[in-house]
Amino acid sequence: MTTCITYPRQPQRASLSYRATTLAAVITAMTFAASGAAPTTLYHQYQEIFGLTPFILTVIFSVYVLSLLGAC
Repeated sequence: MTTCITYPRQPQRASLSYRATTLAAVITAMTFAASGAAPTTLYHQYQEIFGLTPFILTVIFSVYVLSLLGAC
């Protein structure tokens, strides 16, 4: 007599679709791009520490933004 043993079926792994993977990559890229603006919060502290005028602070910020645009 032959005995047939059946094992419970293993649950299938949920795989991400192409669209979901692309969406995750876009969100990650946007997060990294947005974090590029993080140094701007330090400018106020630099102004207090180094005694910079508002005009000089504006020039520094402008150079920073132009360098970001140039990097694209």
